[in-house]
Amino acid sequence: MSKTYEKIFVIAAAAMVIVALFYFPLSNSYLGFLLKPFEEIEWETISPKYIVKNSLLISQIENQGEKCKLSAKGLDSVIEHQFFTQANDFANKVNYEKNDETIELPCNILPEKESRLHVWYVTEDSPNFPNSFKYYVSPLSETITSTQNLDEEEIIDNDSIFDEKSDDNIPIENPHVTQIISQCGTDEICAIQILQELSKTETSEAIFGMVYEILSEYQRMGVDCHGLGHHYGEFLYAETGNLYDSISFALDRKCSNALTMGIVDNYFKTEVFFEDKAPDELEFTTICKQFGTDPYQLGYGECIHGVGHALLSAYSYDVFPAVKRCDEFTENVEKRLCYEGLFMENTNFDSQPVAALDENDLHYPCNQLEEKYAGACYYYQISHILREKGNVSDALKECDMLEKEIYKRFCYLGMGRQISPSFYNNIEGIVPVCKLGLPEYQNFCFQGALIVLNEDSGFDKGFKVCRTFPDSFKQDCYTLMGSWIAIASSDREQVEKECSKAEGKEYFEICKSEFN
Repeated sequence: MSKTYEKIFVIAAAAMVIVALFYFPLSNSYLGFLLKPFEEIEWETISPKYIVKNSLLISQIENQGEKCKLSAKGLDSVIEHQFFTQANDFANKVNYEKNDETIELPCNILPEKESRLHVWYVTEDSPNFPNSFKYYVSPLSETITSTQNLDEEEIIDNDSIFDEKSDDNIPIENPHVTQIISQCGTDEICAIQILQELSKTETSEAIFGMVYEILSEYQRMGVDCHGLGHHYGEFLYAETGNLYDSISFALDRKCSNALTMGIVDNYFKTEVFFEDKAPDELEFTTICKQFGTDPYQLGYGECIHGVGHALLSAYSYDVFPAVKRCDEFTENVEKRLCYEGLFMENTNFDSQPVAALDENDLHYPCNQLEEKYAGACYYYQISHILREKGNVSDALKECDMLEKEIYKRFCYLGMGRQISPSFYNNIEGIVPVCKLGLPEYQNFCFQGALIVLNEDSGFDKGFKVCRTFPDSFKQDCYTLMGSWIAIASSDREQVEKECSKAEGKEYFEICKSEFN
């Protein structure tokens, strides 16, 4: 442990003693009461399903001598999470100012002007060290090199807050995957470095199998793995060097088919940056045909979505010429899927600061686009707006200000998409968050959350989500479930079997009626 971390730990331990004496006046015995506050938290003894890990960007605003004032947008969502029972104590320690979204930390623990703050806490149902927490700072670019320093330096590189509580306890079969998860957590850069080494001795099939199992573990943990899956897809294309071979390995739809999108993206990057092709020379309207020709079929649609991602990258994030290339697809639904992929890429955290965004105009570039593009733009723009506003209520007010009704609907739909990973294992929490918006648009927020959770985790999760939603959305919820099941299966018996998971005969009938 470094000297800096030793200082932090000593200070934190002393603070825990004071807090314990103040908050816990009673104990089973006086001896236990006196000794318990001095007990060091042994994080390795706590099951991962009881640890909630959060990570967010912090930026230095002012050096005040020993202390530095930092911007911490999004920290409010961490502090107000229902599982964080010691949130007020944490907020006091970092001198959190809610209105300004700022914190104060010792300047000597900040590696850079822009760093990453990690906040871990243990839920109250944990048998070991319940309600404990810790926080630390790491460089944005740091990766893990040893399991020995995992406790202090694990990088969770994700632009959204996620909850790693899970009721499942599914063992990992592959020992290499066990090593990767143990050593890297959800740091995909660290994982890919290990996979690259393993690829020197393992077959491509074995490497692809490891990636599949890693993404499965992310989903079990409740991690929003779509963005992470993109990076694994890019790695897989680099591994094979062949678009169709890569796609054939990625036909499973893990993490909303993120592998396919990453594969297509890297293919485009290779064509443009290494083959010296101009973006206008790229041919892309046929590369997804391996999935079929029906854009409503799962796989083909996600591949076209991946083309949208790649187009924006190929055009160096110049939205306006890139989005017009999507119009080269024949079907309107194909064009829309391409638009969505492009605008998702524009608002990805990893795309900053090259993306076409304006901190002084939260609606740019959507407010400069033709109407046929703007709806898909606002569906993803809300993630940028939420990052800048720092809380859901204020972000939804930006949706409410939009002039056209259809834009408001897409904006709320996108909010549901954006918040859903935070509630993967607490789906009941989606409803009160969506209800922060105007009543007439809340159902679109519910729908956005359903889309993501169903795509990422399958029909069982989708039906669980429908059960938690208010009656005003249940009919639409089960209609959507029925339509997705009908797309996935051409067998009536299988459709009825899946729809039987709906709550009650009325919703069962609504679900299965989508099968034609």
